[in-house]
Amino acid sequence: LNVNIADQKAHSPNSTSPKNKVTMLEELRAQMKHIPNTNERGGRRDRGHNNSQSNNNAGSNAVGVLWGLEDIKGYVFDFAKDQYGSRFIQFKLEDSSVPSGAKQGLFEEVLPHAKVLCKDVFGNYVVQKLLDPRVGTAPQQLDLCDNAIKGNVVDLSMHMYGCRVVQKLVEQIFGNTKPNSTSRLYNPNYQDSLLSELINNVSECVKDQNGNHVIQKCIEQVRPISRIAAILDSFNGRYASMAKHPYGCRVVQRVLENCDQERVGNVLNELINEISQLTSDQYANYVVQHVIEHQQQGSHRRALLKVVTDNVLSFSQHKFGSNVVEACLKYGTGAEREALIEGMLRGQSPALGTMMKDPYANYVVQKVIDKSSKSQYEKVVQLVQENESSLKRLTYGKHILNKIKQQQNAHN
Repeated sequence: LNVNIADQKAHSPNSTSPKNKVTMLEELRAQMKHIPNTNERGGRRDRGHNNSQSNNNAGSNAVGVLWGLEDIKGYVFDFAKDQYGSRFIQFKLEDSSVPSGAKQGLFEEVLPHAKVLCKDVFGNYVVQKLLDPRVGTAPQQLDLCDNAIKGNVVDLSMHMYGCRVVQKLVEQIFGNTKPNSTSRLYNPNYQDSLLSELINNVSECVKDQNGNHVIQKCIEQVRPISRIAAILDSFNGRYASMAKHPYGCRVVQRVLENCDQERVGNVLNELINEISQLTSDQYANYVVQHVIEHQQQGSHRRALLKVVTDNVLSFSQHKFGSNVVEACLKYGTGAEREALIEGMLRGQSPALGTMMKDPYANYVVQKVIDKSSKSQYEKVVQLVQENESSLKRLTYGKHILNKIKQQQNAHN
């Protein structure tokens, strides 16, 4: 990157030696491969990217002398679909020193190909960047939406890369606290027309590995949430089955976090009716844990804890049910934990004795050791001592003995 001014002019695409797009991309890759990539990171759930302005400006400055947006005129589509070309465009769009005219020229080349770029592994980031209010203008964002997204919301939502663009749009038009009110993009009727495209395909989106993220984003961002009542109403009577789906379980959790008390109560009614099956399900157990953590009071919580207490041994011995029992111990109140642990210690043959020797339940016992009251801890230690010889012969039993030893060492 340390190139003198004479060399920079000689290698500029606008120099007297014309270059084709292949040569230009090769040179760009050579320049940018040394620059840390901050634009293409991020988890699947949040398809947009929140990047450091300073990091991106540093990259932009590193290539700013050799390259300008005007240099790639006519080749913008090809650059946007290239890993390094896409990064270069994003750097330049964020660079406040780049003239607005150059950015508008780039936008005009992107627009006819925007629908294709939305689904491109690298091009989608360019479209997302133009939807960012710090980068794109309101007219540009409206043009992008009209030409690439409106009428294609479902198709894009269920695409690996297209769903990132839809999420970015949802963040922009519903999550922007200072929208450009004069733009049609912020007109409620226009926004509702975009949301209406999802209504007839909600079930498909919820069960889709990409589409579920768009539904989650709508639940998180659209306010008042009554604007997506039709989407939420379509879930009625289906929450238990959704909770048992690998993607649907995420949507149920977003509903519990974002909806009004009445709707949340109706969701919980559906879940409580099937709580035993949900607790032992590989996906629904996360929904049950969510309820235990976030629903701090009320009849639904009491009903759930009663089911767990009544079935503590069978749940603890289950791969997924044991996670729920641990959540009860972790997020329960002192009284709730005490009642649950008391159920494990009750009787001539306490459930805890069996749990110590189980491949899953032993983890619950370890949590009991951490969370029990002083009097209950003493009972647990006594039970462990009574079973010490058999525990020493078992891998899972040794975990319990080690846990007790750690606790005793910590208190000495």
